[in-house]
Amino acid sequence: MAGLVWVADAAEKPASFYRDVAPIFQKSCTGCHYPAKLKGKLDLTSVAAALKGGKSGPAFVPGHPADSKLVSQISGPKPEMPEDGDPLSPAETKLVARWIAEGAKDDSPNLALRPSEPPVYHARPAISAMALSPDGRLLAVAGRHEIILRAGDGTNVVARLLGDSPRIESLVFSADGTMLAACGGSASIFGEIQIWDMATRRQTKSFKIATDTVFGISLSPDASLASVGGADRMVRIVSTEDGALKAKFDHHLDWVFATAFTSTTNGMRVLSGGRDKAVKLIESPAGKYVDDLNRQNDGINALAVHPKEALVLTGGDLGASRMYRIARRTDVNDPNSDSRYVREFDRLTGPVYAVAFSADGSRVAVAGADPEVRVQETKNGNRVARLKGHSGTIFAVQFTPDGQRLITAGSDGMLRYYSLAKGDLIGELDGVPVTETRVAGGTGR
Repeated sequence: MAGLVWVADAAEKPASFYRDVAPIFQKSCTGCHYPAKLKGKLDLTSVAAALKGGKSGPAFVPGHPADSKLVSQISGPKPEMPEDGDPLSPAETKLVARWIAEGAKDDSPNLALRPSEPPVYHARPAISAMALSPDGRLLAVAGRHEIILRAGDGTNVVARLLGDSPRIESLVFSADGTMLAACGGSASIFGEIQIWDMATRRQTKSFKIATDTVFGISLSPDASLASVGGADRMVRIVSTEDGALKAKFDHHLDWVFATAFTSTTNGMRVLSGGRDKAVKLIESPAGKYVDDLNRQNDGINALAVHPKEALVLTGGDLGASRMYRIARRTDVNDPNSDSRYVREFDRLTGPVYAVAFSADGSRVAVAGADPEVRVQETKNGNRVARLKGHSGTIFAVQFTPDGQRLITAGSDGMLRYYSLAKGDLIGELDGVPVTETRVAGGTGR
């Protein structure tokens, strides 16, 4: 313990659990010490849980780092913790000890931010996410602190679902349409998963699972598990019933924007992609790394899994959308091989932010920074349509269940419906309810 300084220098601010210590725990400790995996019966996901302690009692004694078991275990030339992975840096060890010396205060913010009334929009906000129910009867649209639930044709608002997250980043319905899952959060404050019951239009669960925004939510076929990526480079797999963290996957080197469950003969796996350019295959729910699917060409913004075949479609930062077989690498001795690659679809001039398969898997839709959507045949890449009429970046695309129409949404706040038979725009409307603002001398928005 010699050499550790537990008293802050005059220029140093008091150490913060939420800002300083919790990120260290998340990176190095909570992989083994979280509710679903209580090694030594110790939970380090919160101050209260750490004070409750495990087999050896409380993890630390507020005000007394020298008497705190946690400090002794993370210190020294050969620290006991973390058992797997790199030890904490001297600066991280000092910071944890200093926080304990200063009283181990819990400054985690109050994350109950839900408004009491739906927001009033005087202009269309960007639509960051959208999802159509499997039967096509409901369309979920991301708003601010809410999800607007519309009829599938967009005509009327069925419900406004208020939640804590100021920004929803991703939406997905369960396979049977009874559940709607959302993820998002507030930057540098929290990342949240929301679970909504479509029969009652009520939120059944809200899980604050990270200290920064989470992205790319996906549901297992039975909707018992949800997977998300995060700004902290993690992939998390959680129970939709109680929010228990089933696995944390930390093999990505940068933000993770997309996840997708895929069924196998032996169970389930999760695909994840992000800014480090890798599409990773993960055992679910164990969180064990299986393989990288792709040659790392460009950052991954979006993923979609074929509804019938072991194929995944990716959307990349450099305008490429590529399809890969979901399988282990066979050419393990050639790290530059791209043996799972199937084909590339029409390249856009800017980043791809949204990809989708039709319900029968016969077509793909690709959209992003270009002001049009490309629709192509899955089997050969032949072009079906180029859908125009957008005035900004497109963040979401959805085929209707019959595959005859496509719905788009993006930065201009509009929902657009297209006929794929003719490639025509057949309808557009505001994504959120917009209230006209009256001004002196006339009206306007």
